[in-house]
Amino acid sequence: YCTARGKFRTENQDPGLVFGIGDALVVICADGVGGWPSGAEASYIAVSSAASYLIYNLSQNPAGGSIPEIVNQSVFAAGHALTREAIMSCLKGLRTTLIVVVATDRYYYSHIGDGGGMVVRSDGNVEQFLVPQKVSGAARNRLAASLGPAMEGKPQSGSLAAMPGDVLLAGTDGIFDNIDDAFILDVTTAIKSFNGDVKRVTETIIRNFEDAEDEFGLRIKDNLSLAIALRTHNV
Repeated sequence: YCTARGKFRTENQDPGLVFGIGDALVVICADGVGGWPSGAEASYIAVSSAASYLIYNLSQNPAGGSIPEIVNQSVFAAGHALTREAIMSCLKGLRTTLIVVVATDRYYYSHIGDGGGMVVRSDGNVEQFLVPQKVSGAARNRLAASLGPAMEGKPQSGSLAAMPGDVLLAGTDGIFDNIDDAFILDVTTAIKSFNGDVKRVTETIIRNFEDAEDEFGLRIKDNLSLAIALRTHNV
């Protein structure tokens, strides 16, 4: 996981984690909702709370029989943590997006808000598991669902098959609202060029997005966060 503040924002509201629990790989990322006064606090609370919930419950269920429910409930656990924080600290505007993925024999996911998530198969086919929850016809940053002391909308959950050679990508809208058709090819080519070193690939992509300019010399005005995982074998 790699994240950067970008060239315009004064703080980074896009925390994330990638870690292993037994044979499972966990990817979590969040993005404090822009325009809300405590977006940064909300996103960090959501990531840490979801991680704590997953670490405890996945370690208690090594066979993984209830992984879909655990993944889904981790988002609600993050929402409960935001409710507690709002009551205890009186912080206003605790609102964030959240993406949770647990990769075992399948990719189990739950997300609320926007951002992006997809699996690129070894044959180049792409399966997206995250459809941004945005208000139809409104400004592109207007969310139809988000996490806070009171949840707006509902998390979307599901799973995808996991196969050797898969490339899993998940991240925030600073990246996924600004990709083009060549992005997937660039990622897979970079992974081959860097001999599967996805950490180096992710860092390179983030740097390139930070420095990218359009024909008017404008740069991306958002935080930039991305996680990439390469599946080399079946569990």
